[in-house]
Amino acid sequence: MKRKKTSVSLIEADQIVATALERLFLKERTEIHHLPSDFAERPDDEMAYELNHSFGALIGATENSEELVRRLRAGGCTVPIIVLIDHRCSQSTIQLLNAGADDVMVKPVNAAEVLERMAVITRRTFGHQTTGIQIGEITAYFDGHDPEVDGKRIKLSHREHTIFTQLALRVGRVVSKETIYDAVYGMRDTQPFDKVVDVYICKLRKKLATHTSGGCYIETVYGRGYKLDAPAEVNLPDAAEETVEEVEQQHAVG
Repeated sequence: MKRKKTSVSLIEADQIVATALERLFLKERTEIHHLPSDFAERPDDEMAYELNHSFGALIGATENSEELVRRLRAGGCTVPIIVLIDHRCSQSTIQLLNAGADDVMVKPVNAAEVLERMAVITRRTFGHQTTGIQIGEITAYFDGHDPEVDGKRIKLSHREHTIFTQLALRVGRVVSKETIYDAVYGMRDTQPFDKVVDVYICKLRKKLATHTSGGCYIETVYGRGYKLDAPAEVNLPDAAEETVEEVEQQHAVG
């Protein structure tokens, strides 16, 4: 299976180390978003908000990793945080874990292993013990791969994949439009009106129906959001009347 391209945030003062990590992760179809040196000077909630739109966060050489982790968690950071250290030290590891880090790894690291650890942390946060779950005819994965039906991949765009993953992690539960919108667009300077989420949901419904027996896997819970679950009956969804591009052009801000 082919992993969907994703991104990981990196806080690292050493540019040589940051460049080396960027090369390693690119081989795993993962972009490293190297945050600026003044990132830690931002308000706690602003730092957390930016990190929450990546697959996870790596913290390398910083002035005080333990304090930074504590601030990120206090600000609402929910993605996996892995701290990279130069030498194994039980005391430092314990302090970092107590501050809110999910894992501590000694450099050099294997990019594939880091991503797998992040995937495990994410799925267990939502109560999933395995890399994938069965939802009706669909097999959903939490390791960056597209969903499948009978072993055949449902090819999703990057944004469709992001939305599907948000829904799959919370299968059977309602996910607000705001949660989906933030996961897709993050802190972009120019953000389209949230109607674009409706269009993506419509496109995603159509793809899932096309690859299955035609059931509607995504339910609209009016006033609350959307819910992904196995359909009770076959019900082909209507095609979207507007394209994502049209909605973004009509409602772009900036």
